[in-house]
Amino acid sequence: MEKRKLLIWVVAILLIIHIPLFLYLLNFMLTAFNENYYKSEFQRYGIYNKFPNEDVGKINHDLLSYLKNDKTQNLVNIDFFNERERGHLLDVKNLIHKFILFFYIAVFDIIFLIIILVYLAKKEIKKYIPIILIWGGVLNFVGASLFYLLIKFNFNWIFGLFHKTFFKPGSWIFDTNIVELYPSGFFYDVASKIVLNALIMAFMVIIIGLCLYKSIKNKKIYK
Repeated sequence: MEKRKLLIWVVAILLIIHIPLFLYLLNFMLTAFNENYYKSEFQRYGIYNKFPNEDVGKINHDLLSYLKNDKTQNLVNIDFFNERERGHLLDVKNLIHKFILFFYIAVFDIIFLIIILVYLAKKEIKKYIPIILIWGGVLNFVGASLFYLLIKFNFNWIFGLFHKTFFKPGSWIFDTNIVELYPSGFFYDVASKIVLNALIMAFMVIIIGLCLYKSIKNKKIYK
């Protein structure tokens, strides 16, 4: 019996850890490929005025299609980006596909862990689900809050650390079209949006967990 309880808590803790991972990757995918968001950002930073002779919308659409599509090896609008930019964008594409792969692995893990939890806990499953949701939401909320403060007060350091971690030295530093099209303010907004959305979702997960906990507690009282 004690061994079963221990296994249940191990699975529950793994599910708690998976919640922030899932929420971050989900929000990354929802933001990174949202063309309407790009349009609003381009208007905010005057990108359309910087390139009056270019179809900025089409360039961005082609780039996002390139980054999403694993089979596409060449940028459609190849003349807009120079050779160094295209090399960096290929690195970005490979990194994005790793993030997408991690997202699907996280989804598979969550489903697999839930199945194990149901098998181990059986009728007691209702007891553990609210705990997992509450603590998973709290973990995400605390982590996202700290990350948001880092972005708010030292974004350049975060931005540099991210690129130094995932890209070759010097391969991500430009003073060409790619910087004009996607200025640093754009990446700050994207990072902030991902973290803020993760915070909102974490809050919702906590509320759902608390509601389930209260519902289960009330049922026990009235039995």
